[in-house]
Amino acid sequence: MAPSTNINIAVIGVTGAGKTTFVSKAADRTDLEIGHGIDSCTQEIKSVTFNLDGNKVTLIDTPGFDDTFKSDGDILQLVANYVSATYEQGTLLNGLILLQPIHGTRLQGNEMKRTRLFKRILGEDAYNRVIIATTMWGMLRDDTHGNQQTQERKERNDVWGDMEALGAQIVRHDDNQNSALNIIRKVFDFPNPEPLQIQTELALTNGRVALTSAGRQLDEDLGEVVARLRRDIKSLRRERKAAQSEIQDMQERLREIEAQKSSLGGAVKPVSWDIDEGQFDNWEDARIYSDKCRLPNPFLTLLSANLLMSTMNDANSLPFQLDADFSQMADTEQRITLILTSFLSETQGITAPEAATQINNLFPHQPEKDGSKKSPGGFLAAFWDLAFQIAIQLDYQTQQMQKFISLIKALRGLPSTAILEDGRRLWQDLPDLSLFFTERWNQAGITNQATIPPEAIWRWINMNGLAAYLTIENLYGGWYRALESIKLGLENGSRREAQNIIECFAPAAATWFILSSQQIYHMCRQNALKDSRSRGHLWKGRSGFNLERWSFWRSRFIELANHTLATDELREIFLEAETAMETVSE
Repeated sequence: MAPSTNINIAVIGVTGAGKTTFVSKAADRTDLEIGHGIDSCTQEIKSVTFNLDGNKVTLIDTPGFDDTFKSDGDILQLVANYVSATYEQGTLLNGLILLQPIHGTRLQGNEMKRTRLFKRILGEDAYNRVIIATTMWGMLRDDTHGNQQTQERKERNDVWGDMEALGAQIVRHDDNQNSALNIIRKVFDFPNPEPLQIQTELALTNGRVALTSAGRQLDEDLGEVVARLRRDIKSLRRERKAAQSEIQDMQERLREIEAQKSSLGGAVKPVSWDIDEGQFDNWEDARIYSDKCRLPNPFLTLLSANLLMSTMNDANSLPFQLDADFSQMADTEQRITLILTSFLSETQGITAPEAATQINNLFPHQPEKDGSKKSPGGFLAAFWDLAFQIAIQLDYQTQQMQKFISLIKALRGLPSTAILEDGRRLWQDLPDLSLFFTERWNQAGITNQATIPPEAIWRWINMNGLAAYLTIENLYGGWYRALESIKLGLENGSRREAQNIIECFAPAAATWFILSSQQIYHMCRQNALKDSRSRGHLWKGRSGFNLERWSFWRSRFIELANHTLATDELREIFLEAETAMETVSE
């Protein structure tokens, strides 16, 4: 073609293909951000203009598919918006350069999906304006591997073969300026530009990307990903059940061996505690003795406390980590700790109502005959503080967490035993629960940490599970907390926080949907909490709970499940949350 004043070229490829590096070298620019890690730097469309051989060349640096935080759907929408706007302005692309790294493994499924999507964006009529440039040759020991990779793709019509047959050129880029400029010069000889397929389709569908060939292709590909992930989840669950069965068999065998060992002379007997005629090796024996002797409940409290104390060599023997050393606690705090610990123990012999009664008996009632109201002093502060210290160490998916919730419900169900100075009833109003849970939530402080320790991640996820349980049971108003957590996990996308989002914030957000998807969906239908300003930068819609946001959250779980940083365990969590959302919205 005759020299043109303006030459517009789009540079396209997956994240890490070297698009920004190509543009930088061609334009002799050093101020463009280049990604060298797993995170994508080009998260918006940028362009650089320079002169070459009498032509004014504009290179359009597009964000890569397989981006760290933006989904392929977001990237497609971004590209669609750009090409639609330029089409309306009468600006067409003279050429497109597709960069493909050649140093990796053999042809894989993700590359084939991206190639199909790329073809749907272009349309066959645009293939003769495409240059496929292979990159990263410098990372190979020799050219043999790269040549084999290139030839394999050229021989397959579902990759590059059909494109080459219709005029696409396949070249090698040697990662230097001369190589980049020579590739660009090839565009000068291309035929006059025509609209891309997606530009024509967007004009016919009023800009609805989902109705374009590329949009339908992406929807089909995502459907395949979801189906595969769900198959993987089912397989993992079957393996887990098999492993649990094997563990149970081993535990049963261990008990048999221990029983045989205890029958041998000189076998070490468990620590026991004597009281009068009874000798107790465990909680159940102590409970049986208490029932047999018709001992009052306060005695059972003392019995449990002493039995637990007798099995502790030091404060470190407690099954939970506490903020203060057990030996340095006040007497009441020690007793609260012992009651909670014994109740949550796998071998505990007291029920939730009994544990609630024991805790209530520790409250400094000293009822006045004239009915005057008493101040709770520091008791409630000590109780809730210790209770939540322990609760966030309980796996929210286990029976222990359920038991903790049953204890709080049992406390609320006690007959009114005291009226506090501000008029609240003990325990029906659960005084100060909200205050101390919120304080514990705020103390987590994980949003300010560059790297979150595994222990802190585990506790944050469990705290969200605890908040969800308390909220479902109307023990705590936690829906603002839910929005805050969902925002952190599903609506933020910073390169610096990639690992924290995948490993901590997103799983914590998932707990709300796993445990309370029905309630959240109902609130979305009701457009609840519209006054909340809690939202991340990835969400551009309305505040509060709403159905549009629900759909966005659901799509984010699918994206996260397919993220390269997601382990099998995390993938299972994300898909479990998405499945729960699918179930309630059907």
